[in-house]
Amino acid sequence: MWLQETKPFQQKTLVPLDTTIFDGVVWNKLNSGAANLYNVDGILLNNRTVVQNDKTLAFKGSSVNAFSVDENTLSVDAANHRLGIGTSAPTAKVDINGNLKIRDTEFLSASNVSPLFVDANGLIGKSTAPSDTKVAFYSSRFTILNANAGSALLNSINNGDLQVVPILSQHQIINTLAGTTVTNNVLNIKEEGYYQIGGGINFSLTLAKDQRFFVAINIQKSTDNGSTWTSISGIRPIIISAATTATPVLINYPQVISSVIEKLTPNDLLRMVYYRTKASEILQGDSATALGISSISDYGILSYTFSISKL
Repeated sequence: MWLQETKPFQQKTLVPLDTTIFDGVVWNKLNSGAANLYNVDGILLNNRTVVQNDKTLAFKGSSVNAFSVDENTLSVDAANHRLGIGTSAPTAKVDINGNLKIRDTEFLSASNVSPLFVDANGLIGKSTAPSDTKVAFYSSRFTILNANAGSALLNSINNGDLQVVPILSQHQIINTLAGTTVTNNVLNIKEEGYYQIGGGINFSLTLAKDQRFFVAINIQKSTDNGSTWTSISGIRPIIISAATTATPVLINYPQVISSVIEKLTPNDLLRMVYYRTKASEILQGDSATALGISSISDYGILSYTFSISKL
């Protein structure tokens, strides 16, 4: 069978139909070295479906961009055995240049599952902790305050004056909060965000029989460089004397302040304070014979703790 090819103003040519291929413009012979699927680009004129049934379809290559769809929508790097999505030069087994969405994920109940993290180069992997964990923790295993009988400090405490817990830079256990420092017992925040804040204090308090010491312990925040302070968390215990005679007895009273989540902005200040409470401007309870903030090494009790974590 032969097909007649006609072109305007050209001589008619006959070619065998069973040995030709159409390149979108003209029909060419396959057996003459003319254009075919393997040596000339072409245009698919209609939708095509390949039914493989039980047959396989394999592509073999050795170049970086051996197979691609629309240049870099999908690229197979046969030289390095990589797959690129959104890139024609993948640098990992699967390299995605763009967003990733995973649908219908399964719930993993195994005990050995690990979280995944992304580094600055977009590489995904496991880690023991996020690289951006930000926390500051201060504590002391020593006596940081000792107000003895007759001292000006004890008189100030008994008068109900506000006392600032001495948080010092040398008490720092860890601090990965960029720029955050301690000055004059006050923590200065340098990064905006939500923070979890908590603390605790151990009073070494000397009281006589039947005496009660009313005290408030607060974590305070200032947004105006210390001109005004607002309590964001606290506790108000009533400490009852353990003495059984008229002789005052020293007892340790560890107190924990509930953690709170607070939004902080650069240059916000934080501190921990305590003071005797009042009712209608009248001091409640009894004065202390002596008061200290100290640790108890035998029981692992610290003199104080102050922690802040950026969420």
